[in-house]
Amino acid sequence: MYSTDPVASAAAAEGTPQISITLVNPATGQSTLENGVAATLSVQLSNTGSAIALQSGSALELYFPQTPYDVDAAALQAMAITLENWTFSCDTTNMLLRLDYSGPAGGEWAGNLQFDITNVLVTDPSLGSGTAEDGTFQVNFRRLPGAPAMLTTGLQLVAPPQPGNLSLADVLQVSLDSRGSVYVSTAVDPLANRLFLNIKNIGDTPLFTGPGTPSGAMISVSFVYGNTSGALAPAESTRPTTPPLGSAWNIVAGVYVDQTQGWSVRPSDPADSQPKFRMVPQSGNTSLIGTGSAANVTFDFTDIVSLTAIGHTQMTVTFSGFQQSDSRLYDPLVVVLDIAKLTAPPVRGLLSLFSTDNPVIPVAAADTPVKIPLRWSMAEVNSIQLITSWPGMTPYQRVYAQPPATPAALGYDTTTVTIPSTTQSGPVTMTMQALDAQGGYLNALQYTCYLQMMVFVDPRDNQSYPITLLGGRYWMTKNLNYNEQGSLAYNDDPKNAATYGRLYTANSPSVVAPPAGWHVPSADDWNALIAAAGGAATAWQVLSGTGPGQFAAQLGGRYEPSSTSLQYQYLLVSGNYHLLGGQGNLTYTAFNSPASQTAPSTVFEAGGLKSGYALSIRYCRNP
Repeated sequence: MYSTDPVASAAAAEGTPQISITLVNPATGQSTLENGVAATLSVQLSNTGSAIALQSGSALELYFPQTPYDVDAAALQAMAITLENWTFSCDTTNMLLRLDYSGPAGGEWAGNLQFDITNVLVTDPSLGSGTAEDGTFQVNFRRLPGAPAMLTTGLQLVAPPQPGNLSLADVLQVSLDSRGSVYVSTAVDPLANRLFLNIKNIGDTPLFTGPGTPSGAMISVSFVYGNTSGALAPAESTRPTTPPLGSAWNIVAGVYVDQTQGWSVRPSDPADSQPKFRMVPQSGNTSLIGTGSAANVTFDFTDIVSLTAIGHTQMTVTFSGFQQSDSRLYDPLVVVLDIAKLTAPPVRGLLSLFSTDNPVIPVAAADTPVKIPLRWSMAEVNSIQLITSWPGMTPYQRVYAQPPATPAALGYDTTTVTIPSTTQSGPVTMTMQALDAQGGYLNALQYTCYLQMMVFVDPRDNQSYPITLLGGRYWMTKNLNYNEQGSLAYNDDPKNAATYGRLYTANSPSVVAPPAGWHVPSADDWNALIAAAGGAATAWQVLSGTGPGQFAAQLGGRYEPSSTSLQYQYLLVSGNYHLLGGQGNLTYTAFNSPASQTAPSTVFEAGGLKSGYALSIRYCRNP
């Protein structure tokens, strides 16, 4: 007897087959083809339910996208598949690849059916660098009792990586709240689900740092469509006027939380054969996605009623047309996110409690309120109570339904916990309790985050300096202003010291022996900082930015021993900072303003620091 997976075959449960599809290009690790690059596609068809009998006439028909890009007959004929007990053929009349079962009688399919499609080549001359096109790969099942008529999954055509392009994968964090859970239901008791797609810039600079307004950026989202355990929901090939219950055409996409300069969701294109959701930046969005408090955007997908079987399905998120500047692009990025389709909860209460923010929350200053956004999902909950471990916080309560009203079968909600202020780092634990109509306890969930003070307090005089993470290092974002013997205020004016910090010679205690845990930056530290700002040509423009999470470089000038009156020089022209050489030799780095030369830049001076020169200090925290 032929069996695709003897272990799975022996363990196959009674009932119906549960079929899902996974399609991966090993070269990219995603369900993508690179334009003009021959590739191998690995296909896995998984049956996690009862075994399917294989017989004469059992076949798989494989279709490549016909729109928006074409796979012509010549390209189809160049492809090949090798799979034991299956015979491969190419049908250019119907534009498909075919696998016919040729194994022994009595064969069955349970578990995984895996094969590679080799020499897959698609060329679209109209596809530009940094762009992508959505497509759908389809498998039809012939004479496979219990299998669906067809399965589909996304297959994107992307421009191959280009020399000089940047990688969005290095700076974007893409995730689904609550691990992407969806509850399946029945037509007599439908449950409407909601998915939250979070996109966060984890880089040190906004995605777009050039002048003007970026154009062409798009985030497109699609799901796996069908009525099997591997699909989210079925979707007719054309949108019906009134989609039936459980149709993917009923899904509505929107902007849930937007901390950037603005994104919007376009309505589905009439030419779409299946639902696709497109997100584009608004006209006033000049950074695409910023940093710090402007680094997050969350899209939600509502009215998801999945009348399919439990299992796993996917969301495909494609980023195309992104650019860092007018002359530098990002390569397109395709991210496939897992969605777990679960049985509806058997008991009442909270299902999940989470936050879209990083669990380690930077605190810029002791007197700055800290906001912790929370979300939760619940089943048949009348009210909730939220208790916060921070001293002095009043419990938060919310009522959803009082008799005779009944609570929703499946609900979602949000709130923001605000910590008024903190003077030290530490954890915050939030406990949410679900209650019934009589105030009876149903269950409880907890969420814990950590408040990380982004402030350096100099133990020598208790002055506070904001810090930020840039280039993989924590930096002070104000010049040192410790009034030690021998330090200088520019032009001997204390007001200048308050604004630009003080100036220090090479043998000053603040240079030779910094406070514990901190050091004078090395060349590696400065190079990492400047690289994070896009290189020397753009470093001043990026690093002179002020506000939370910014380096806020200052043009504080320097002191040069001289018999003339021009001992203090270059205020508002250049900023000169101590740099510790590899052998302990002191040199310095200089930030030069645009007005001081033909182009703003950041440079390392080649020689050692001259005797008696006094410069600014920005400490780096020790690893």
